Amino acid sequence: MDKPRIFCPPLFEKYKVKGFFSTAIAPNIDPTLLLRAMYPGLEVFLPSQIHSADVLYLDALPFKKSFQGDGIITRISKVIVGVMTADCVPILIATKDSSLVGALHAGWRGSIKQILYKAILKILTLGYAPTDILIAIGPHIRPCCYEVGNEVLNLLKHNFPNFKDFILRLNGRIHLNLTKLNLFQALACEVPEENIWVSNDCTFCKHDMYYSYRYHGKTRGYQLSFIFKELE
Repeated sequence: MDKPRIFCPPLFEKYKVKGFFSTAIAPNIDPTLLLRAMYPGLEVFLPSQIHSADVLYLDALPFKKSFQGDGIITRISKVIVGVMTADCVPILIATKDSSLVGALHAGWRGSIKQILYKAILKILTLGYAPTDILIAIGPHIRPCCYEVGNEVLNLLKHNFPNFKDFILRLNGRIHLNLTKLNLFQALACEVPEENIWVSNDCTFCKHDMYYSYRYHGKTRGYQLSFIFKELE
């Protein structure tokens, strides 16, 4: 693997949002220490990811040391929130004025449990409109490489009457389209398409650039996706 780099999606650059995705980071590098070294003086808050659809609204610091869930939204300044992935979908959320930011880890379980939909609903209850919300979906395993079994298919059928929109049949096997599954949730909340950016990179196809759970197995590291408010 090459030295990791971070990049800001063009949508966020347009609105001057401080949100970033990374390429592969070695497993021996602690993400919290890495972020503290990159941004001295900022707090770092990463969830203890459990493949859920639980989203925390972080409204005060200090908070308990860990949150078992897969999403965080906050309006606190000087706090970096983020998630780690290696095939799962990293999603960064911000408002156009950067007054709110958030990070989600959406694997197949979280995506089927509609973690993005639930996060957006939380944001709307805080007084924002769908048109205020910006969403960036980072590198993840694409349907070309994401074969799934009956467990996933059955849960998808149970949660989405239109489940066929999110599967692809290749050589008689079922592949899940996590991209479409999360886009559907955003559009169902009336977030405009022009407010959504999606990476074209497949972590499995580009396993020389990203870590992929399907490709690298237990030897994998991770990608880090993180975001923070402009300092006030």
